[in-house]
Amino acid sequence: MKKIISLKKSTLVIISVFLAAVIGILAHAQYSYSEIERNIVNYKLQKKSQGRVNISAVSLNNLEMDEWGAYEKSSKRQIYFHDNPISQLQFSPSGKMFGFLENRDIYDEKIPDNEEVIFYLGETGGKDYKEVYHGSYHTSGWEWLNENEVVIYTSCGTECEVAFLYDARNPGEAAELWAVGYEWSPDKQMILSYYYALGYGVGVQNKKGEDIFLITRKYSEPYSELANKTIAVWSPDSTKLVLVIKKEKEDKMEFLAYDIKNGFKRIYQGDIPNYIDGREIRWSADSKHVFHGDLVVNLDEN
Repeated sequence: MKKIISLKKSTLVIISVFLAAVIGILAHAQYSYSEIERNIVNYKLQKKSQGRVNISAVSLNNLEMDEWGAYEKSSKRQIYFHDNPISQLQFSPSGKMFGFLENRDIYDEKIPDNEEVIFYLGETGGKDYKEVYHGSYHTSGWEWLNENEVVIYTSCGTECEVAFLYDARNPGEAAELWAVGYEWSPDKQMILSYYYALGYGVGVQNKKGEDIFLITRKYSEPYSELANKTIAVWSPDSTKLVLVIKKEKEDKMEFLAYDIKNGFKRIYQGDIPNYIDGREIRWSADSKHVFHGDLVVNLDEN
């Protein structure tokens, strides 16, 4: 009887030790997780609590960017301009100029809607920044088109995006390009956009905002999802444009190719056999051949 009681006590001791160990592990794990979570929070708070500094007071070589804005690498202070955080600081291809967005408080009733985001340009070695553009919080971003031109993009509705093209050296009146889903030609001389609202298709504009090519088709009844599968791709040398688009009166896709130098003359048209959504259009490096799934087209012969 004593042996049985002794055995039960031993078992209870083992179970107690095991449970204590499990509880300790779980507690440590919870502590470790809490520490990780706390460190992340502290990191964010630290970034905000390190203070801030005006962009004119820091070296542009000592900056870093993240989703919260621009920071000085050495001190981790956030970069401000006119007491507002900046973002999307980008240098020109040569590095001689740079630009950035000043992001104002959109909840400040004293700030007009069209002055919530300000775009500035400046010379890398200078401290003077030109105010080039101002717009609403719908401003989505900007880029250097080349050393002398910048483009700022903003949304204005369902099928409405505006690309404002500025001369970086002498910014004045912008050329305005209206459409959706912009894609520049490789030589940066033309811009392609997609159409969806009143019909489906694509259009091409020059840098003055003038339409130089347009193909749109009416939606069929019953509606076909193929109408939303339009794909257009520039050739590497910017001399050709190919297009995969739904045929207007058939539930099929077709492949079209255009010679840009000859006024967008159509140089190929053919149905796409066994169309599969998601297939990429690929060009050969010399812009003579184009590939789409099983379809191979030699445009040098057309």
